[in-house]
Amino acid sequence: MSVPFTQMATEALYYHSKEMADLISSQISIVGVLGARNRIKIITGGLGWRERVFYGTSVNAGHRSPRAAVPTEYGENMTMAQYDPAFYSDAVVVNKVEVAQAKGEHALGDLLEDSWTVSKTYAATKIATDLWASSQANSNYPIPLRVFIPDTATASQTGTNRGGIDSSDNSWWRSQYYGDAMADLGATAGLRILQQNVNKCSRSSAKVSKPDFALTTSALFSRIASTMDTNRRYIKDEKIAKLGFEHLEYLGMSILWDSLCPAKHFYILNTRKLNIKCLKMPHMQNINVNENQYSLPMVIEPMRDDLDTFSYISLLGLSYQVTCNDVAGLGVLANCTE
Repeated sequence: MSVPFTQMATEALYYHSKEMADLISSQISIVGVLGARNRIKIITGGLGWRERVFYGTSVNAGHRSPRAAVPTEYGENMTMAQYDPAFYSDAVVVNKVEVAQAKGEHALGDLLEDSWTVSKTYAATKIATDLWASSQANSNYPIPLRVFIPDTATASQTGTNRGGIDSSDNSWWRSQYYGDAMADLGATAGLRILQQNVNKCSRSSAKVSKPDFALTTSALFSRIASTMDTNRRYIKDEKIAKLGFEHLEYLGMSILWDSLCPAKHFYILNTRKLNIKCLKMPHMQNINVNENQYSLPMVIEPMRDDLDTFSYISLLGLSYQVTCNDVAGLGVLANCTE
C-alpha cells in the first residue's frame, strides 16, 4: 500500500509543527488570545480573505399608522472588506557533509535539530515583529495592529489600507482614539477615561458587544495592577492562563502586556471583530485544542535532497492575514503616562 508519508516522517512533521505552534501562541499575545477565543480560521480558496461588513440602517423602518403604506426602498447596508493574504516562508537547509562532521564523540550538538530550533524560534520573533510594525511593508506582510488602530484622531482617519474601505468617506469605518495625556491609567481618573473609551468601542452596554481583551506595555500593566487591587483577578481566563500569559480582568477585558507594544499605548480590542485567517495548504499540520485551532498552522514540508547540492532542505510557509469586520469596535489610548 502506497502512502504519502512514512510513520517516522509523519511524527517528525507533527513534532516540529506542534513546537512551532506552541512558540507562536505563547510568545505572540494577539495570536494566543485569538486562538483561545477560536478566532483563528482555516480557509479554503481565495474568497475567504473577505469579511462581511454590516453598516447603516434599514431605510424602511419607522413608526407609522398600521394603515399607512410601508416604504419598500432598496437600501445599501452591507459590503465586503477585502484583504490581501500575507505569506511567510523559510527554509531549513543542512549540508550532508557538515552533518557527518558534527557526529562522533566530539559532537557539540545535533546540527539538524539546532537548525530546526533556529527556524522555529525566529518564526515567532519575525511574525510578532511584523504584527506590531508601525506600517505594512507591502501586501506580502500581515496588516499590523497599529494600522487597524492608527495614532490618528477618529474624525481625521483617512486611507484605504483597512480592507479596501475608505475611512475618509465612511465614518463608520474608523477606529477609536484618545490622544490626550493621562497622568495615571490606574488611578480613578484614568480608569474613568478607560471606561469611556471602552464604551466608545461598544455598540451597547451588552456584554456581547463590548471589547473583551486589551494589550499594553509592561509598565502600564504594572501600574494598573498595583492601583486596582479590588478589580484584578489573575488567571480568570483559563484558556489564556494555560498559554502562560500573565493577565488581569477589568471591565470584562482580559488585559495582557506585550514587550512589542509601543510605549504609552493601551489597545482596546474585541475578538468578535478580529480574525486570523490561514489558507489550507498541503503539508499543513493543524494543532487543535478541543477542536479549536489555537495557533498559526505552519506548512512544513518533509526534508528532501536538494537539487544540485549535498544538502537536505525543508520549506516552511503560511499564507495568512489578520482581518477585521468592524474597525469602529477597536480603540487605543495613545498617551498614557508610564
